[in-house]
Amino acid sequence: MDRKNTAVKFTVKFILFTIVFIILFFIISRLGYITAGKAMFPDYNTVYTDKTVVSDKKIIVIDPGHGGQDNGASGVGGIKEKDINLSVSKMLGEILSVMDFDVKYTRDADKFAGNGESFIKREDLSYRVKYTRSFEDPVFVSIHMNKFPIPKYSGTQTFYSKNSPSSELLALKIQRAVKMLIQPHNTREIKKASSAIFVLDRLEAPAVLVECGFISNPSEAQLLSSKEYQRKIAFCIAMGIADYFKKES
Repeated sequence: MDRKNTAVKFTVKFILFTIVFIILFFIISRLGYITAGKAMFPDYNTVYTDKTVVSDKKIIVIDPGHGGQDNGASGVGGIKEKDINLSVSKMLGEILSVMDFDVKYTRDADKFAGNGESFIKREDLSYRVKYTRSFEDPVFVSIHMNKFPIPKYSGTQTFYSKNSPSSELLALKIQRAVKMLIQPHNTREIKKASSAIFVLDRLEAPAVLVECGFISNPSEAQLLSSKEYQRKIAFCIAMGIADYFKKES
């Protein structure tokens, strides 16, 4: 009974938070800050050189992990990490675009992020870094799913780059938003990324990697396969990003 009441409470909380977001969107749109007709998915295979893009909007580079021949982790029921990563990333981009952020993607389809036709992991990761560096003052958010041999483990965890002091704050805001809105029992803490996480190790901009959940956990894998839950995760990440910029301003 207690579990049922807890679930009801947090469903109500999520609905109320969504209503507040819609009201804010209405106010912003009335003020004329939202640009109509902006392309959702830019041509990420364009060859970029030094800081070719200058924008007065805050640029968010969304990085759907893996793609193409690289499936990432395989989860319960045969789900592929790359597919969930891309789905959550697109939902996140849609929300951030409505909030008037300038959204970019390292990949926008089931393909790897490099320019070549054959998959080379190092090239894929290097391209993600190079692409992000082509923008002026970007914020980098990489979307992934977690996996562990012991299926009991669950919960979102956010890693941050050691190269930018702001990365830790960004990770904290995202982790707190997830815990407050959809994972009240999540006790995971944000974590400084080691050099093993290539993209965070090589970027100087504020950069985080969000492990949205464990696709090795049957219950969480089922949630993460749901479009409804993917939207909730995307919404939480977007709220964390928005709160990060609020504190920075």
